[in-house]
Amino acid sequence: MNPEQVVRAFLAATESDNPAAGAAYLADNVVFLGGMLPQPGGAKEVLQIGRALREAFSDFRWNIQHVWAQGNQVAVKMAWGGLHNGPLKLGYFVGVTGAPAVLPTGKLIRVSEKFMFTVKEGKITRIQVVSASHEGYVSLLRQISGEVKAPDVARSGAR
Repeated sequence: MNPEQVVRAFLAATESDNPAAGAAYLADNVVFLGGMLPQPGGAKEVLQIGRALREAFSDFRWNIQHVWAQGNQVAVKMAWGGLHNGPLKLGYFVGVTGAPAVLPTGKLIRVSEKFMFTVKEGKITRIQVVSASHEGYVSLLRQISGEVKAPDVARSGAR
């Protein structure tokens, strides 16, 4: 398979009833950057996120809008989501074990994101979320709760 086919097969596997099947397309040392994780993650985190999404959205789908491939790099713009009818375990996304789940809202959720995949020897070695700050996690929370407050930079000590 060429790099684009590997990425498409991985995405199809992760939205299936058996998201762990996506492991076949991940290198043992895959690195996941950006998005909802506060630090780089590996295959375990990628698969946990897939499992959490399927549990929260029983009809979860990646709606691929555009794919650009050049060499071993594949950029994908997509909107993911589904009907929020299961508990959403945000701890998987923010790296906090034991964080409370968001109870089902019954809302149809759609989150736009852009990803950059690196594929080597038929396996995904790197996944990087390259979405704008208003997309992804913030968009998910806004749709579920109706509001998201920006962090107070002065109080947090960030400059």
